[in-house]
Amino acid sequence: MLKSTESLSSKKGVSLRSRSELIGGEKLEELKQHALSAQKFRLQQELERRRHIEELRLRDTDKRHQVEERKKALEEAERDRRVALLRKNKEREERIEPKKTSTESNELRVWKFNT
Repeated sequence: MLKSTESLSSKKGVSLRSRSELIGGEKLEELKQHALSAQKFRLQQELERRRHIEELRLRDTDKRHQVEERKKALEEAERDRRVALLRKNKEREERIEPKKTSTESNELRVWKFNT
């Protein structure tokens, strides 16, 4: 009977050992799956972060381009305004110049006449 009890406990030990190995293997596989899913999650987060940074960079580039275009348009408008102002002043001077010389010559005649 001792021998049969020994053999029974030995069978239980083997079955407990194999059961614990099986459970350990399942846990190991579960840990591997968890590590793999965590790695995939980190990779996905990194890709999202890079995509977001790229979107911000493109948006910033677009804004800078728009600012440059507005600046260029303002400078061109200012240049056109100055050219128009110079043209207007020149035309006014051209109209005034003949009157000025005419007035000066009349003043000379009057002065000569009075002396």
